[in-house]
Amino acid sequence: MYAAVADGVDSKIVEERLARDLGSAHRLVIRTRAGFVQHLANQARQAFSLLYIMEAVVFVLVLIGLGDTLATSVFERTREVGMMRAVGIRREGVVRIVVLEAAAIALLGILVATVSGFLLGAFWVRVQFPLVVGWALDYHFPGAFVLGATVLTVLLCLVGAFVPSWRAARLPVPAALRAE
Repeated sequence: MYAAVADGVDSKIVEERLARDLGSAHRLVIRTRAGFVQHLANQARQAFSLLYIMEAVVFVLVLIGLGDTLATSVFERTREVGMMRAVGIRREGVVRIVVLEAAAIALLGILVATVSGFLLGAFWVRVQFPLVVGWALDYHFPGAFVLGATVLTVLLCLVGAFVPSWRAARLPVPAALRAE
């Protein structure tokens, strides 16, 4: 139920009187418009609070997946790494190659995630949410979150590249050249 207050009438008095007369008798919650909006915002925050756990799981999976991908890549290119080392590329160069591969994967993933997140967010705010609830919302791009997620993703990719790049740099040249 929505009650409009005439000009010059104190809305606090009306809210208190409604709560006293109708609230307890009919088990109603009486809120101002600002209080109702705050209630809805709190409900949305509570509903999305579990997403932080899901984000942590995604970042752990990114770390594991990237490490596995790079380890497989190094394993499959053992002979190539051996040839690069045999012609004079230093161990630091091999590490740099694997780390740059990780950085390229990270940047591609960040680009795909940002574009798809932007499009999905715009779809939900501009189309889906107004159809489901009937309210028009303002679109807000979470720049600080995207920046934080980008930095964390790059750091995780560099951490994920550490072991494969170290192993690639430490491969003995003769054994690497004999690899099939």
